[in-house]
Amino acid sequence: MSRVIVQVSELNVATAQSEHTLQGINCTLKAGESLAVVGSSGAGKSTLVRAVLGATAPGFQISAQQLNCCGVDILHARPRQLRRLRAREAAWLGQDPAQELTSTMTVKRLLTELSRVSKAEAMTVLAALGLPQEGDLLRRFPYQISGGQRRRVALARVLVKRPQLLILDEPFAGLDEAHWRNTCDYLMQLQQQ
Repeated sequence: MSRVIVQVSELNVATAQSEHTLQGINCTLKAGESLAVVGSSGAGKSTLVRAVLGATAPGFQISAQQLNCCGVDILHARPRQLRRLRAREAAWLGQDPAQELTSTMTVKRLLTELSRVSKAEAMTVLAALGLPQEGDLLRRFPYQISGGQRRRVALARVLVKRPQLLILDEPFAGLDEAHWRNTCDYLMQLQQQ
């Protein structure tokens, strides 16, 4: 039996003015499973992710029968536990991951910032995402590589920490078909592991 990574029961999220953003949300995600959340812009997809990670914006009120992520009871967790969850156990890559890359850091520094990984481990992830192994990619800054490469470096950055939970918001946008397929295959391989 697979272990439960995310358990959400009767989740409600409301603004300070008591306007419900989300109502009665239920979902379970076990290790090795995928869950797609779809909806129009403004439907509350990002609010759901923020609630699951214990990272809702100030002014939002959360209630639920159960809200657990990677073994952390989000409703009763201390700020330190939530920071640890987001730093080590879960990873969220937004719609424009290249924005999350610090422009003054080299690719190598970006890959090792979130976790202690060897150059060999980083190169393995980069290779799996179709990034060049020869040349000076690791010494380059984000502005010195293409948009598709920045997207894949941002993904590599969260993958090298081997999170239990990986949340991706439009992970293939901006990638050509070959890189889209390659990235999808690699993510499915990691999911099975």
